[in-house]
Amino acid sequence: MLPLAAQCAPPHGAAPPPSEYICSLHWPSNWTRLSVRLDLASGTWRREHARAWLEPRIQRELSLEQMLLKVERELLSPPSHRPECEREALPARLGWEGPADELPLVLDAVWEWDRSQAWRTVHPPELQAYLADRVRLLHVRVPFEGADVLELGPSADVERLLASGRVVEVLPGVWRVDRLVNARFASWALANLAPLGPQGADALGLQPIFERVTAALSPLLTRLTGVAGFDHSFVFSRKYDSSDTPRAACDDASDARSEQTCASTQQSVLRHDAHHDDSHVTVNILLSPPGVSEASKIAFCGRFGTDQYRQLSGILDWANATLFPQGSALIHLGELRHRAFRISHGRRNNLILWAMSSRTRQEVAPGAWETSLPPSPECLSIASDADSCLWDKAACDNARIDLVTNLPHRYPEDVAFVLHDHEHVTQE
Repeated sequence: MLPLAAQCAPPHGAAPPPSEYICSLHWPSNWTRLSVRLDLASGTWRREHARAWLEPRIQRELSLEQMLLKVERELLSPPSHRPECEREALPARLGWEGPADELPLVLDAVWEWDRSQAWRTVHPPELQAYLADRVRLLHVRVPFEGADVLELGPSADVERLLASGRVVEVLPGVWRVDRLVNARFASWALANLAPLGPQGADALGLQPIFERVTAALSPLLTRLTGVAGFDHSFVFSRKYDSSDTPRAACDDASDARSEQTCASTQQSVLRHDAHHDDSHVTVNILLSPPGVSEASKIAFCGRFGTDQYRQLSGILDWANATLFPQGSALIHLGELRHRAFRISHGRRNNLILWAMSSRTRQEVAPGAWETSLPPSPECLSIASDADSCLWDKAACDNARIDLVTNLPHRYPEDVAFVLHDHEHVTQE
């Protein structure tokens, strides 16, 4: 199998032997495949539907497999995490004005932006201000390599974990793992990822590290969910804060600071909905220590493709320190619908790992079956359910499609709806 589960073919009409290929790749952040054009003669590549700011590194006369391995490295590892000879270059037109020794971090910030553009059209920010802000936050060393983030240890016996109560099924198809990651990693991630936003894991080079974490967790994930053959993953961070600015205040933003606050709020509001994930298995890790939030609840519903998809299975509270000490995790199938209630007090930080397998394909298509039964109120999706306005007219009246394109820190699972009623719940 080619790297990234690539499907490649020469452009139509290309003379043999071809030096160019158009490939469809597994994009690490979701199941939307990424279309790229490869030039084996120069060793360069470009995305078919997005403009990249970094200049590609030339590496001549590569085979198709070598070229795809190069693409994989450049997708997963920030430039500062690669040898200098393997980095893309910063185009002169970007005109970085800061210290020369910060150039690797500038490359990281632009690389991070390119990743956003790979799956969504976004408007460029005020470049110098954006780069300066990101570079300031990227002066962080990652002191972990992979399985050393795990409290369980890379060779933990799965049956012993189940027998000891370290791993417990707390709701149908939802497993709680007591201290999945160690306190050292949880504290480090809380301090260094949260300020960077959801894409901090990209910018600090955690994607390759968590590929190794996923490999170490594979026996446990397979035993709990039945999914096997995990071969790629995606990790990102989330912050949930009770002090989110009400949407109404954003309508009157009159200065740069207010506009920045409202942009951050709008990003948070986009996730007020029930959903299922674009993963095969989701590992949701609590980074926050006990006592920093109250009523920090998450509801679980049924599995996509079943009659129970919109029926409430149960509600858990991350603020319960007995159930969820720092570093604990919930593991569930990505197809399990869920939603998180707004925190009543304080804030909560989570690190979410999507584990995926190229062997597994979703067999069920969306359709009328989704609305065949009345939903539990906690499991209704305003954005996804065709009958949502029938069951929650007030929420529909307060919602509008708002395809925001100028926020750099968004991910594909962010629902493209703005809900003016902040008492609705927040997507996890």
